[in-house]
Amino acid sequence: MFEMHFHNKLVTVGNELSGKLIWYSPDHPLPRQARAFVHWYTEGRGDRDEQTIFTIPLEPEQLIRDQRVDIPFVVTIPHSGPITYNGSLIRVIWAVQAWVKLPRSSKRDNTQTWPFLVMPR
Repeated sequence: MFEMHFHNKLVTVGNELSGKLIWYSPDHPLPRQARAFVHWYTEGRGDRDEQTIFTIPLEPEQLIRDQRVDIPFVVTIPHSGPITYNGSLIRVIWAVQAWVKLPRSSKRDNTQTWPFLVMPR
């Protein structure tokens, strides 16, 4: 349903992440709800932390069956980070995530996640 094209999958804190989310779905009905966002989250030991940095404007009315729809975005990664980290006890992961709810469904259908790297300056 979605594809992601980053202009650069490596960004430093304080700089912009840009790309475009691409919708194309000839085999599914139009969604009744859609959401896309840029966020970071932790995995590993301890409680999961998560913060959404930017919500990509995405309305179900934009998504047209059998037509490709490009949804460009630009977001500034905060100076405070956090930076991407892959340790033995904890990982900090930055990603763009998109999901849709299809008609007659009570759950999210087709959640897709595209990770990218945030590095220090």
